[in-house]
Amino acid sequence: MKKIILLLLLLVTSPGILRAAIYDTFEIDGLRYMIVNEGDNYYDFDDYDADPSTVVVTWQVEPNFYLGEPDMPLIQNYYCKSCTENQNYPGMESITIPASVEYNGKSYIVEGIGAYAFHGCTDLKEVIVNNGINRYNPETNEYEGVKEYKLWNGAFIESGLSEITLPKGWYEIGADCFLMSPLEKFACEGRASFNTQAFAGTKLDSVVLDDNRTLLGHSTFVGCDELKVVVLNKDYSLSESSSFKIDASHFRGCYNLEKFSVDENNGSYADIDGVLFNKPHTKLIAFPDSRGGDYTIPDGVKEIGSFGISYSPHLKSITIPESVTAINNAGISRCDSLQRIITRNPVPITFTLNDAMFIYIDKDNCTLYVPIGTLETYRQAFAWKDFTHIMEFNPENPGDVNVDGKMNVSDVTALINMILGITTMNDVAGDVNGDGLVNVSDVTALINIILGVK
Repeated sequence: MKKIILLLLLLVTSPGILRAAIYDTFEIDGLRYMIVNEGDNYYDFDDYDADPSTVVVTWQVEPNFYLGEPDMPLIQNYYCKSCTENQNYPGMESITIPASVEYNGKSYIVEGIGAYAFHGCTDLKEVIVNNGINRYNPETNEYEGVKEYKLWNGAFIESGLSEITLPKGWYEIGADCFLMSPLEKFACEGRASFNTQAFAGTKLDSVVLDDNRTLLGHSTFVGCDELKVVVLNKDYSLSESSSFKIDASHFRGCYNLEKFSVDENNGSYADIDGVLFNKPHTKLIAFPDSRGGDYTIPDGVKEIGSFGISYSPHLKSITIPESVTAINNAGISRCDSLQRIITRNPVPITFTLNDAMFIYIDKDNCTLYVPIGTLETYRQAFAWKDFTHIMEFNPENPGDVNVDGKMNVSDVTALINMILGITTMNDVAGDVNGDGLVNVSDVTALINIILGVK
């Protein structure tokens, strides 16, 4: 009897014996939570008497992992197998995540949504989050607390989620968080960072970047085929030195993207006819994928950014001004309908093997046009020499059809022979009147030029 009483006393008085353990799970109001902190000095909140205990929302159906050990906690980047075999949270269409929950007489702050928590939940349509881990201070426009509210990797991957609302706060959106979900509306009133492919393959039709504390990871919106416009408000102005600055790789494969729209008071970015540039217009950052026809890069642009003009299946022609002296990795690539590239630079821009320049461009059917006197130089230049058809034109004299440096009756003969199919068509040199076509009107224009008739 004494041994039993002694054992009971030990259970009652010994710290930690009856307390919940890290990674224990429990369910409240249909949501399962995992304990990730038991008040062990992990956070520093001035307005708490003690360091808070915290949980994350986790899966309902315990998964098997393709990667990692089965007994590892759900705060790692593992792929959930059984969530696709046995649906998580079946029948639950709308979820409200509370700021805190009570369990065994103790309060736990909800600090986030665990990795793959709602993976494959095809019934789920809407999620509303109440942020309890940090607080917005309107006087300082900052968020109190040292840790962000986190939506872990793959939290809603391949779910049915179409709408989620995040209140004022500080957030981190994990890699693949909404991957391949039909997400149409994402509302976040605070600071956020988006990790790799966070919104890839979703149904967002617009993206608004309005805070320079919004950080974009690699390929954030890749494959969003409903996306039509990207808006940069005046306060989204990350510098060129920031590793989270916006670039075209964030929007690769957004084939319906029509334009970038930048507030005129933005200090770092600008748009010209829907194309994204840096503020001084010296760097082309991103070209909308849905644009077709002919595109002439404005004079004064010095650089084309990585993937700057890529994944544009309808684009037919690109004209590069002499001012462009640098084209970054895959800066012109994956434009599979491209018929011609016109460069006005007498010196070929240099590339390395790692630059992946002109990949997935049909170099047998896309003609490269180069300035008069540079044909052999381009035929020997790395990447440029891969074009089967390289032709010269006279950028200073549109009437020099035969590209001999002169303009006379021989150019009329050369132009007529082109039109009749007797000689190879030179679309650039033959387009005397600049209307994009080569026909009898160009003959008339050329004769008028030679005769001095305006």
